[in-house]
Amino acid sequence: KKTKTGIGFKKRDQAIVINKISEGSLFSGTDLQVGYECLSVNGQTIRDPKHALKIVMDSIGEVTLIACSGGPRPQGTAVTIVKKKSGDYKPGLWFRPLNKVLVRISDIDESGPFANTSLRPGDVCLSINNTLITDPGTASQAMKRAEGLVAMLYFSLTALRENAVEKIFLDENRKPCVVTWLNEDLCTVKSASGGLINITLRFHEDGTCEDVAPWKNMFSRDEDAAEGEDTIIHLHWYNKHIDHRIQQLNKILMNNMTFLERSMKTTDSGSPDEADKLMQNLTRLADMHRKKLLTIEEFTAAKAKLFAL
Repeated sequence: KKTKTGIGFKKRDQAIVINKISEGSLFSGTDLQVGYECLSVNGQTIRDPKHALKIVMDSIGEVTLIACSGGPRPQGTAVTIVKKKSGDYKPGLWFRPLNKVLVRISDIDESGPFANTSLRPGDVCLSINNTLITDPGTASQAMKRAEGLVAMLYFSLTALRENAVEKIFLDENRKPCVVTWLNEDLCTVKSASGGLINITLRFHEDGTCEDVAPWKNMFSRDEDAAEGEDTIIHLHWYNKHIDHRIQQLNKILMNNMTFLERSMKTTDSGSPDEADKLMQNLTRLADMHRKKLLTIEEFTAAKAKLFAL
């Protein structure tokens, strides 16, 4: 390592990016470019530009810098970096397809190198050491080929769902509801103040969610109501209110899923007008599926036709 590093870093949004590479310096003959996001130096996650520069300056011998090309990574994505021993073919990760272009982490071995990272079952794996991941086989091969540091770019589908549910579902006093996750695809939502909201949401791999028992409150009664007087009108308003919230939630989920799917495509994504039209059609299909007008098979087939256009 030379005395002068010949590299500079700055903070852009929430990312640490390379803003200078001096000609003739240690890094000038590498694939690094100005604008790339610095993910780690010598296996250490970067906190700020000064931290990145200090690690480089304090390094003796080889300096390993992992960066994300194309500038800061897309919003909602995260990077986890682990060390993999030479010849170790058991990273403790299992993959399964989410759809034709996205791959999901199905399980994480508690004794594996990814156990103590921010990665969680249900997250979407986007790339491994700059290899684009579009199927489980590619993910497994990329893990086998990796030596030393392994950098995985992923989208936290679990965090997206958690944040969206907490944002959308407020109780009668405008306070966040109590959300309990039974697994990455199922949660209960209840009023924090013991109010009316009490639903169970199931999340589907097509990007939508639904109340698994939307009829469950239709036969409830108001204890203060006169004998023989039911509360169908009140409950109709309640179910309509919940239905509207689920529509809002599905819109957020579909927007993010569409972004991920299109970002993994190698073909041109089309003009802004075409993208808007696609989003409108996807939202309409999701609404039809939620209302049971389309089966899951019909919804998946229709969505595939839209992306093929």
